[in-house]
Amino acid sequence: MATKQASMLYKPVYHGEEGNQSKAGGAYTFAADASGTIIQLRKLPLGTKITGVEYVNAALGTSVTLDIAVGATTLISALACASAGNGYRPVADVTLAADSFLTLTVGGAAATGAVTVRVIYEYVGNL
Repeated sequence: MATKQASMLYKPVYHGEEGNQSKAGGAYTFAADASGTIIQLRKLPLGTKITGVEYVNAALGTSVTLDIAVGATTLISALACASAGNGYRPVADVTLAADSFLTLTVGGAAATGAVTVRVIYEYVGNL
């Protein structure tokens, strides 16, 4: 199982005052990446409270699914990506207790094509 890094991985995350809602994410273009490949899209700091996920994907291949996670918490499990799609999914609040990576994990079959993922978050700091 390979782990790859997206170009926006270490781009700074906005730390607004008073819990300002923001978006942060990244994009990646798969090139026949095998099932089980993990893509690290973005590093998010301790104290980030995630409230939702936006995604846009090309048709990535027959039977391809994606798990979208932050750290050890899966935000979206087995998102079907055989056809092109996009959407928004609210999630139960996830407040990061440590710096964590926003990741994609390929499932089902090898993936080819582009995907963009953004988390909607508030930076609440170290509570």
